[in-house]
Amino acid sequence: MKLKDDFFSVIETSPDKKDYLVSLNPRHEIYSDHFPGNPVTPGVCIIQMIKELASLYTGRKLFMRHASKIRYFKVINPTEHERINVSLDIVPGENECRVAATVSSNDDTFARLSLDFGYTVVIR
Repeated sequence: MKLKDDFFSVIETSPDKKDYLVSLNPRHEIYSDHFPGNPVTPGVCIIQMIKELASLYTGRKLFMRHASKIRYFKVINPTEHERINVSLDIVPGENECRVAATVSSNDDTFARLSLDFGYTVVIR
């Protein structure tokens, strides 16, 4: 499920395409179930957002191969933190890329993740 331009939007991108300021959509249907009256950004949506941003950097479709570290420190309530920073340290390889990501806003760090993505092969 693609989340970009629906669940979140990219507001700014650094020149090296590794740092993103994104806006979360607090009215997205995901938040109506997770959780009504106290919306919390699901961890799987954070991972998908990182995957989509890493795909923008690499210019390739990605699939997650392995998560070596996922640490959530604080919940992201989109009504309190509508804009968040996603910083990526990307090491592209021949068949995969490794991504270390930090999700934050001002002085709050929400998550740190280390993920390995494979490149999707398009067969025509």
